[in-house]
Amino acid sequence: MSQDKENNSKDRNDGTNFFCVPCKSLIWEESLEEHSKHIIKEVQSLLHETLERLPSAIDQAVNIIPDLQNQMEQIDTQTKRMEQEVSLLKGEIENRYQLIQTKLREHYQTICQEVDSFVTNVKKTGEITREDIQGKIRFIEDTRRRCSDDNICEVGDALQIENNCMRLADEIKQYPNIIKSTPTDVPELKFNITEDDMSKMIATMYGSIQYDRGSREQKFADKSDKKQVKLLVETKLAFPALPVRSGHKVSDIIQTSVNDVIIGYSTNKVLHYYDRNAKRQKSREIPFYVQSMTTTNTGDIFASENKGSRIMKINSENINLFFDASPYLTFGVLCSRNIETLYVCCQLDKSGLVYALSNDGKVAKTIDTCADGEILFRKPNRIAENPSKCTLYITDLGFKNVISIDKYNVCRFRYDGGPESSNFIPIDVKFCDFDNTLLVSNWKGNSVHQLTEGGHFQSLVISQRDNMLYPTILLVDCLKRIWISHKEKISVVKYTNK
Repeated sequence: MSQDKENNSKDRNDGTNFFCVPCKSLIWEESLEEHSKHIIKEVQSLLHETLERLPSAIDQAVNIIPDLQNQMEQIDTQTKRMEQEVSLLKGEIENRYQLIQTKLREHYQTICQEVDSFVTNVKKTGEITREDIQGKIRFIEDTRRRCSDDNICEVGDALQIENNCMRLADEIKQYPNIIKSTPTDVPELKFNITEDDMSKMIATMYGSIQYDRGSREQKFADKSDKKQVKLLVETKLAFPALPVRSGHKVSDIIQTSVNDVIIGYSTNKVLHYYDRNAKRQKSREIPFYVQSMTTTNTGDIFASENKGSRIMKINSENINLFFDASPYLTFGVLCSRNIETLYVCCQLDKSGLVYALSNDGKVAKTIDTCADGEILFRKPNRIAENPSKCTLYITDLGFKNVISIDKYNVCRFRYDGGPESSNFIPIDVKFCDFDNTLLVSNWKGNSVHQLTEGGHFQSLVISQRDNMLYPTILLVDCLKRIWISHKEKISVVKYTNK
């Protein structure tokens, strides 16, 4: 019986000759037609290539073990030092307490509780960090052992190990200094006696604990998002708004490598060309309605079809079909500046995904779940890229947020609108190279948000008072101006940080 199973397994392996890269699965020869739009590679060749790269990837991961162990030692040293200093601090608090015992008993207990809570949180933070580091070390050592024992015979397994090793190496390169980011700064005790009124001066006499660390400042910034908004930018119109002809609904605005601005429409089969100062140049008839556009360095335009599944390639001479995403409807498109990849946002009912297409129009990667299995999208709408960090930013009309993912599909943040979270429907997102910020149009709030590249709210570039009703499409042009489509106009504003 065992021999029969072994023979059946061998027969199946002999017939499995191909590996679908975006599906991450082995396929039979008779299934090639089903994966015709995908990148397909021969199994043995791909396994050979991957195994050749694998030692290098593992070596990168192994080389970071000393750094991780050093971080753990620093955590232990800092924790012990902090405990000693806090012990002295509590002694000082005790002496002062004895002087004004009757008036300060309740205040004293509160302070001690804060100190003890501080110590507990520091220990907990250090322990969580140590466990995370130990997990990484266990993974690296286990991977090295498996490779040493020649236990890897499946191409999918080899590719997954390579991806995990490279991802871990990248994370450690960008890993913030644990000691600086860990709240080990000892609370500072400040006191002052200036009045005879003991009841009013208890807090001042007894002291207050102050935490000087980045995470506290960040929490304060996050809380301020929900309250008062302090504008950090000034905006003014670059020139009068461009009127949009009645019946022309703007669906996208892009700028080419020669600085022409092109406007597409979801209700009219035409492209309008302007120069960078909004002077009309020409019009071009096209055979479809536009949903979104992107351009390459060579001047080619890729456009998704409004209420359709096609991606069309437009150049100076021809308009050809590049990719058909059926049964999905296509939305935002983006040509990556780092790699020869075209990203396409797709929606179907209440589910969505992002395709990464190769330069020959085949699916190289499907992005739909996070590295830990979490569903990333419901209705992905528009997409932007931070090329230096290999990070994508995508607006989602289903979750009503902006999500950021890295090249390993790890979710970096979800932005839900900050001060306008209860009134937030993000339509478009753009990354500004010149100051490393994000711009997000909020259709419901009649505003444009400025965010840090890490997803923290900074300011409202456009707010309700600017009277730009229902902003949708954004373009950041070569002169650092923002083109904003709103209702039946396109306004161009320039802004500067205060």
